[in-house]
Amino acid sequence: MKKVRGAMDLRWPVLLPFLLVAFGSCGGREEGPAMDPEIWEGDVVAATRTLRSPEGTDQDWEVFRATVTMAWEEGLDTLPMSQAMVGIGLSFVGTPYAPGTLELAGEEAVVVNFQELDCVTFVENVLALARFIRIHDRGILESEGGAQEAYRSMLREIRYRGARVDGYASRLHYVSDWIRDNEAKGLVKEVT
Repeated sequence: MKKVRGAMDLRWPVLLPFLLVAFGSCGGREEGPAMDPEIWEGDVVAATRTLRSPEGTDQDWEVFRATVTMAWEEGLDTLPMSQAMVGIGLSFVGTPYAPGTLELAGEEAVVVNFQELDCVTFVENVLALARFIRIHDRGILESEGGAQEAYRSMLREIRYRGARVDGYASRLHYVSDWIRDNEAKGLVKEVT
């Protein structure tokens, strides 16, 4: 990770186009929750994913703890936000890509999933993790429940219109809405 630090001389104007490319490469559906069995026909992994708990698994929280610990140890919390995001983003190299990771059975909920990411959840998690390490100190990890709730709260703020989960339509599905809403919250700045 020490080598990565030298390679992170990016500024925010460089980062936003990266985010736009990441979001723009997503080719997801614009329909409602993926509860229609025809959508998952023949895809056992995707069908099983719908049964996953939105709260995150023990493995998800192990990845969370390892990532924030690495980020603090590498001093990413002291770097400009764009550089911190690059360092955290690089830690996810090799994480499987999977579409529909937020499409779970039941009511809309904040989903924590570090086991597989799509282009949107990659950006949301990297931004949330970068904010987490800047806002909190290492002591928060002493309270597992407190750290998890703080992280879910950050994801909710980034992922949902007005930071409120109010059904499927409250999730920011369109990149333009995502940027506009998060810019209004002071989380990102559009530079294009």
